[in-house]
Amino acid sequence: MKKSNKIIKIILAIFIIILISVLAGFFVLYTYVNNKISKMQKVDIKEEELNIDSKVEENLTDYTNIAIFGLDSRNLNLGEGNRSDSIIIASINNNTKEIKLVSVYRDTYVDIEGHGLDKITHAYSYGEAPLAINTLNKNFDLNIKKFITVNFDSVVEMVDLVGRN
Repeated sequence: MKKSNKIIKIILAIFIIILISVLAGFFVLYTYVNNKISKMQKVDIKEEELNIDSKVEENLTDYTNIAIFGLDSRNLNLGEGNRSDSIIIASINNNTKEIKLVSVYRDTYVDIEGHGLDKITHAYSYGEAPLAINTLNKNFDLNIKKFITVNFDSVVEMVDLVGRN
């Protein structure tokens, strides 16, 4: 009997150690993710600023389009004056969950509201994400409402993280 009690205590101790290790791992992961999310800048954009045509909205109800802007900024300033050197549109089919990425050349001439014909890279510089999204929606018949903006430092950090595998 004493030997079986000793084995049960050892198994219970091992189980408790494993449970504590798993919980500690979740805590570390939660803290890491929460730390990264808290550093994100959030921007609220009014839908009326985005120039989404009602027919386009109706035609694209099965798709979520997200603009991804890569800025020429090397600091935490993601505002006016920074050009979007890289513009990618992520188009997600809400039914099939298929994702397509389309790059928009930074030198593409488009009609920028209030600025006339100019390179699309300048839309972000003139009016940040709202004007850049407005320009994409108006010139390419899109329904973009969401966006992500990264700068050079963010890209370097992402490449370093991916390279650590």
